Amino acid sequence: MKRSLNELIPVIDNMKRALEACEDKESPLFVGVDMVYKHFLDALKSSGLESIDAELGQEFDPNFIWQLCRRLVMNMNQVRY
Repeated sequence: MKRSLNELIPVIDNMKRALEACEDKESPLFVGVDMVYKHFLDALKSSGLESIDAELGQEFDPNFIWQLCRRLVMNMNQVRY
């Protein structure tokens, strides 16, 4: 599953780039791609995945990383195989 998710990251990035490049925010193409993009992100979020803000040069916050890892471990403990 991890490999599949890693392969989806460029898809998400490219959809975002397409939306940002579109000048006519009212066009049916923009509206359609925006709907698919939001639906895709919602589907990932309902699976427990969501993006985090991580900017180059952003100050490192060890508490944030600790909480992120803690949530990850808690979620992994809930997975049934």
